[in-house]
Amino acid sequence: MTEAGKSKRRPRASVILGAALTAALAIQCQHLATQQALDHSDYVGSVSQPGDGNALHASVQKPELDPIEAEARRDPLGFLRKVRDRYRAEVRDYRCRFTKQERVGRAVRPIEKMNVMFMEDPYSVLMTWPESPRPAQRVLYVKDKWADSDGQPMAMVEPEPVLKLLTGVIKRPIDDRLARSKARRRVNQFGFGRSLDLIIEYAEKAKAKGQLRLEYRGRSSIAGRPTYVLVRHLPYTGDGGMYPDRVLVCHIDEEYLLPTAVFTYADDLEQETLGVYITTDIELNVGLSPADFTLEG
Repeated sequence: MTEAGKSKRRPRASVILGAALTAALAIQCQHLATQQALDHSDYVGSVSQPGDGNALHASVQKPELDPIEAEARRDPLGFLRKVRDRYRAEVRDYRCRFTKQERVGRAVRPIEKMNVMFMEDPYSVLMTWPESPRPAQRVLYVKDKWADSDGQPMAMVEPEPVLKLLTGVIKRPIDDRLARSKARRRVNQFGFGRSLDLIIEYAEKAKAKGQLRLEYRGRSSIAGRPTYVLVRHLPYTGDGGMYPDRVLVCHIDEEYLLPTAVFTYADDLEQETLGVYITTDIELNVGLSPADFTLEG
């Protein structure tokens, strides 16, 4: 084919691709307009304090205030730092089921349920959406592997089957305007370690300014697994301000000592949800390697 012939074909392909992407986004926006909030009760148990007789922990053979719980109550920030240190020392990789819902701007995004493989070194995330309506069905991010001409990190995206016929697997910036319009957190902020880093980072900033309120709330559960619950209050002033939320409720799994659920709110009454992040079906240190992080097959 001559160069002239190629140039004539490009605009048509561009129009077809643009129309397909527009249609996919329109379908997603229609779904978004009717989106319901995630029902927390599907995952979260009631909260109990030591000695209140809550049936949730009746079968857990522990003293009324075990040493870990006592430390969480006495020094919640120090407890979170120790949880992070333990994670860094002991966890190399994992598989899990990740459920999230976020408010971006004024819009509540759809509930997303994904299967995730994660490895710490090199930092690698492979997300697969087996159910959720979304233009992408898999996203792969490996730290420092792909970047655009400005050096900004990129991820590999496998579109849903119809779009894939037109585009194949593509690379997308992880922090451009489109990415920011779809999520509060980026793919390079995924994981137990990153969640703990962010929770502690903003707690320390607020503490340095005398603005932090961090407290132990009691015991609860996530998907039937007992947790310790901590609550952080910050002087949140809205998106774009110094702090990411007004209230953060963090569930630390009693056995794993990992943040298996994080709920963030824009108000003190915990009515205006900003983000819900729940991790279940966790398999730790399964022996993942770089060969597992591919979009082939």
